[in-house]
Amino acid sequence: MLLQQIHSGKSNGLVQSFHTAYWENSRYIVYGTGNKLVIYNGLSELIQTIDASEFLEESPNQEKIFSTEISEFDGKVLITLVTDNLIF
Repeated sequence: MLLQQIHSGKSNGLVQSFHTAYWENSRYIVYGTGNKLVIYNGLSELIQTIDASEFLEESPNQEKIFSTEISEFDGKVLITLVTDNLIF
């Protein structure tokens, strides 16, 4: 199955903007679509969508998410936009 068949939104097209991880006995899939972070579990259930521009002090940033990462140790999610790193 392709990502587009299961999940909404179009990924940013960069290998770095897509990540999977296994944390607390569940598989998670995260990817950037525009400036939003989308999180699914391994059963293709939407967990959360986060608009990264809400967390930036400047005017809403329309830059795409460059990379995503999930820590398999503590479940923290990191996203990178041009010069900003956000950890959730």
